[in-house]
Amino acid sequence: MALVGTTLAYFAAYITARMGGRFAKLLHLVCITTLAIPGLVLGLSYVLFFKGSVLYGTLAILVLVNLVHFFASPYLMAYNSLGKANENLEAVGSTMGIGRASILKDVLIPQTMDTIIEMAGYFFVNCMVTISAVAFLATTLDMPLALLITDLDAQRLTECAAFVSLIILLTNIASKLDARRLKKLFTRGSARGLRGLTRPSLEREGYCCHGTFSWCEGFQDTDRARGARRRGAHAARDRHGRPICRWAR
Repeated sequence: MALVGTTLAYFAAYITARMGGRFAKLLHLVCITTLAIPGLVLGLSYVLFFKGSVLYGTLAILVLVNLVHFFASPYLMAYNSLGKANENLEAVGSTMGIGRASILKDVLIPQTMDTIIEMAGYFFVNCMVTISAVAFLATTLDMPLALLITDLDAQRLTECAAFVSLIILLTNIASKLDARRLKKLFTRGSARGLRGLTRPSLEREGYCCHGTFSWCEGFQDTDRARGARRRGAHAARDRHGRPICRWAR
């Protein structure tokens, strides 16, 4: 559920935040509409609409109702995160023959990986604890643990209800710890990749330097930089005195 919801919410946000147009505006309105629909109303409407269909009484309808119920908040996370990226990325990429798919895979997804992890965590935690939308759709074969708490409490089995609640709490804490480790892992991997942007690596990728020996701040090849300075070369700098990356294919 978390993986499906995160994927759909992220690509919906990519369409609305990066493409624009009438369809994007309409899609944005549809995506945020679920914020105004209570879970009880959503569950009852699913009962009336899907009753007698192949989905009714299955796990698929629980996934579908939770997907709609919690879609808006992760969508807005991705929408705001993607909106902060440079709006000219796609235009520049098209002039260089780079498609939208490559920009999404190589630039936007790594840049917003923390947001993607938070989106998945939001879906997971909320689906673990919700009872409003699924209360009318769950059966004894696919009942979520959160509904089991209310059933046990109604039977005056307080200890059992408390034990199930503790299981849900520990599961959600473990998911948060896993999300934190994933963030650190991706951050460490991104930093390791940036440290590889030296002059030899850029030259092997087909980049060249216009005029002077210049490098990206913090990732220069120090041996070559010292040799270039001894030869009288200099790096272009901005008004704050920081090196400017002037590499281009």
